[in-house]
Amino acid sequence: MKGDWLEVAVAKWVEDATGTRPFQGIDCWLNNHQLEVDVAMVRAHRLYVISCTTDDKKGLCKTKLFEVAMRARQLGGDLARSALVCLIDGHDSQGKYIDRLRGDVASVWEAPNKLQVFGLADLREWTATAGSPNLDSLKRWLDS
Repeated sequence: MKGDWLEVAVAKWVEDATGTRPFQGIDCWLNNHQLEVDVAMVRAHRLYVISCTTDDKKGLCKTKLFEVAMRARQLGGDLARSALVCLIDGHDSQGKYIDRLRGDVASVWEAPNKLQVFGLADLREWTATAGSPNLDSLKRWLDS
């Protein structure tokens, strides 16, 4: 698959941020439907599920974000945390693209745990394109 590299990278960044290797590319069955979980781990009795996509289109990313939120809740209950890692950049011709996606999701999602969206700017920080790697945003989410 074309996006497998992102799953591998996210799993490594999660490991670097926590010291624990997460599960990656898990095939499981839920209510007679097969699904794949890209990256997942349990920390402090809480399930963290991350969906990874190399797409940068807001509509598809929003769909994937709602899907990972639903799957995380089905697998880990109300306290499960979910996130999307995508290639949406911070800006487009109409303003802050990633912020609009975050705002759209925040305004309609009424789960006890808010969804997290990591975009291209976060990936740049995590990969150290401008200095040393900075996993603070990922670590904050994983510590929440």
